[in-house]
Amino acid sequence: MLAVERHSFPIGEKRSLTHCKDKSNTDGAIFDVRRLPPYLVILAGMVLAFFVFLALDFVEQLLIPSATAITLRFLHLTRGFLATTGGMIFVLWIMRRKEAQLVKLRDSFSDELGLRTQELASVGRKLGAEMQRLDAVLSSMGEGVLEIDELGLIHSVNPRVEQILGIHGCDLIGLDARVLAEKFTNTDPRIDSPKLKDVIGSLDNLVSGEANFQQDNGTHIALAWTTAPLNSDGKRLGLVLTLADISERKRLEHALTLQREDFISALKHKLRTPVLANRRATGLLMEGAFGEISDKQQAILRLLVESDEKLSNLIDTLVEIYRYQNGIKRLNVRTHSVSSILCDVVDKFAGKAHEKLVELKTQPLSQDLQIDCDREAIMTLLSHLVENALEHTKSIVNVHAECNGAGDRIKLVIEDDGRGIAADDMPLLFERFYEVSAKGHHPASTGTGLCLCRQIAQAHGGMVSCDSVPGQGTSFVVVLPRHFSSSSKERQGELPKTN
Repeated sequence: MLAVERHSFPIGEKRSLTHCKDKSNTDGAIFDVRRLPPYLVILAGMVLAFFVFLALDFVEQLLIPSATAITLRFLHLTRGFLATTGGMIFVLWIMRRKEAQLVKLRDSFSDELGLRTQELASVGRKLGAEMQRLDAVLSSMGEGVLEIDELGLIHSVNPRVEQILGIHGCDLIGLDARVLAEKFTNTDPRIDSPKLKDVIGSLDNLVSGEANFQQDNGTHIALAWTTAPLNSDGKRLGLVLTLADISERKRLEHALTLQREDFISALKHKLRTPVLANRRATGLLMEGAFGEISDKQQAILRLLVESDEKLSNLIDTLVEIYRYQNGIKRLNVRTHSVSSILCDVVDKFAGKAHEKLVELKTQPLSQDLQIDCDREAIMTLLSHLVENALEHTKSIVNVHAECNGAGDRIKLVIEDDGRGIAADDMPLLFERFYEVSAKGHHPASTGTGLCLCRQIAQAHGGMVSCDSVPGQGTSFVVVLPRHFSSSSKERQGELPKTN
């Protein structure tokens, strides 16, 4: 016989609302009706109802001869009651089965929700810790950091920005970064550096530069700035601007530059003084101030004078190379006529060319080309190249200028028909103190003239190169921009014109 027991369990434990325990089973095995397939339960209910109706009908047939109307009425009511009760029991069983499934589903969903909630809370804690760490890093940085959106508006800043610019962070949030960038001015008007305002407006890639900034209290500071694009999934969200205060570095650089200039001036003076004294004494001897001298003595004294001139020129060249290489050379840029410069160079060496029986010529230009340059520096560059060509040419030196198709660059060419330069010497030709072998183009070179030529060309934003064929001659080419790369007023077309 089967006994039905009902139990309730706390949430989270396995539930069995109805258990069938077989009293005759001594090992206490549990039989769960819910495990039966629904169609078997329905079939069993129909069979049970069928047999109940058969039994009641059998009883009714037995009692009909002697049964009273009340007895028959009771049997009909009993049969209806049993049928209704059976249907209700069946409906209740289905409901309890569905309830058990819903409870199981609810518990499963509750457990899954709790697990996901814990994971979300853990991720939130980690994210919060990372945000705090990022805030701590930004707050402790020595550079100012500004986040600028795609519209150019400042979205966020770190505390260092307030210290550098002297502006409260609340006043910067929402401000157009281009308005702020207008207060940044170039540190060196001779250098063509990018403008921060233009960079912010175009949202360019990684760009850096230097600028001066005046705080509201009148304090001037030097800044180094860098912009980097801010992207997410390939979409441009804006850029990040970093600011570093380099005022102290600039002050030290300026002091060091002054010390270098003082050192160079003192060194040049100490080196030139004995050379000039020796030249003056030699000149007095040649003039006969201490008595007559023979022709052989005159020849020796002339050699001494030439040596003094070469040594003096070497000192000047080395000093100029040092100034260019260390960035302390200041160019006096003006607009000059190219034809005028070439004619002056040719006139300068006309006497020497005549002595060597060399034809020194320049070709007239089809148009009056103008160039922004330091005339004295360009004259020094061309003088070194022309003098070098005169020393090693056979019969002719040609100096001429050309302008490229775009009209923005000028090519100055010095050609000779000398012995040429070996290919092995070409890579190091413009290095300081490099001397070409005795079989080459410069047997008596000190290795400083061409190095200075390269420094002068690079200072003007140009370059110098050499093309030579041994036995056929050499061609030095100087390429210079017509407009000097500077953001000063002189670069804006307001250079005084000289001839």
